[in-house]
Amino acid sequence: MNSRLRTRRAVKTTLFTIATSVLTLGLWPAAAQESGKAANPDTVTGSGTKNYIPIWSTAAKLGDSGLYQTGGEVGLGTLTPKGVLDVETANTAGTPAIRGESSATSGTAYGILGLVNTDPTAAGTLGAGVAGTSNGTSGNTAGVLGTDYNPSGVGVFGQALATTSSGQRGVQGTAYGPGGVGVRGDATGNSTNLSYGLEGVGNGPIDIGVAAFALSATGQTVGLAAYDYSTSGTGAILESTATTGATTGVAAYSFSSAGVAGLFDAGAASGSTTGILVLNNSATGTAGSFNSVAGGNILVGQNNGANKFRVDGTGRGYFDGGVQASGADFAESVAVRGDRVRYEPGDLLAIDPTGSRRLDLSQDAYSTRVAGIYSTKPGILASTGAMDDARLAGEVPLAVVGIVPCKATAENGAIGVGDLLVASSRAGYAMKGTDRGRMLGAVVGKAMEPLADGSGVVLVLVTLQ
Repeated sequence: MNSRLRTRRAVKTTLFTIATSVLTLGLWPAAAQESGKAANPDTVTGSGTKNYIPIWSTAAKLGDSGLYQTGGEVGLGTLTPKGVLDVETANTAGTPAIRGESSATSGTAYGILGLVNTDPTAAGTLGAGVAGTSNGTSGNTAGVLGTDYNPSGVGVFGQALATTSSGQRGVQGTAYGPGGVGVRGDATGNSTNLSYGLEGVGNGPIDIGVAAFALSATGQTVGLAAYDYSTSGTGAILESTATTGATTGVAAYSFSSAGVAGLFDAGAASGSTTGILVLNNSATGTAGSFNSVAGGNILVGQNNGANKFRVDGTGRGYFDGGVQASGADFAESVAVRGDRVRYEPGDLLAIDPTGSRRLDLSQDAYSTRVAGIYSTKPGILASTGAMDDARLAGEVPLAVVGIVPCKATAENGAIGVGDLLVASSRAGYAMKGTDRGRMLGAVVGKAMEPLADGSGVVLVLVTLQ
């Protein structure tokens, strides 16, 4: 019993001694400072300014750092931070406010990674992993600048990884200024290496490499504008390089009731300007195709806003100034008897009595079935069939009005200028008509050139009578 009591007293004495020692060590530096004695070398000294986060100026002394904290926001280079961390600089020598560098030589590495995990649902809100804003009102400022020196690298790479819904954007640029630019890409390559100011790649089956939208409901908005200042350059090249499939180099759509899908404006007031130039390098291709899906006008031509010609949905053309063709006659496409290869330009043609709306070479002198001449180069070619009708391939152009070359023979005497011509006994040839009693309904036209003898080709003014 006495031994246990002595043990408890010993424990209490030991604990009291430890506590007294700890308290003495804790109060000694302050007491030493008040008495003017040297402080413990492990004591922290120094002073600071309110709201500045301290920094170790020596191994045992604290002072002000450049970080300024107010509320829950910290600023570097500013006393009025506008974010959880606000870093600002007025340096004009290229020193960045924030620099992120990844020295990794392989794998997926990030110099700076910004993440946003919230879903902004209120109108006018926006979630951004990294946002760059340039508030300068003059000079070449940049909200975000991406620079790459790798021959196959990327200065700025934006990804929209969502696989559902729509409206994701890898990179979006917005300009609110009267002459601002939402996204600008500069290509500064040399004359031997091709570089791109902006490249959009669509890898999906219905993806779009670059999409431009003008969402304003008023004003002269532009979804995409391309400019070129070179004397031999191109504002925009839109190229479809696929060798198969129904590819499109340029596709323009307008959903407005008074909109324009494509506007091409040669704004120079002088010189040989061209609003639109379309080239086709395929022997079976088409330089320009106009498809009026709803049945409206296929093409309308204007001069200073006034309609001058129009091709309606049926293919009928209206021309205010008339039509000037390089050909010299009006012809109609008509079927022929037998194989078309039997006939050639200049043949004198007659109605085939064994067929319906069909021609044959003239066979008899003074034949009243004479119909006209196989046109060499018709100025206008009329047809009862559609332009893609397969039957047209078996027809020939019958000149019924105009001046055309015609095969002729002097079997009924030399042909003089102005002589009336009729069918001869030689198939497909005309001759001078001399028997007035047989010429009614047999005359094909008047000779515009002489033929002294033999046979040849003369120009004939077609005047059936």
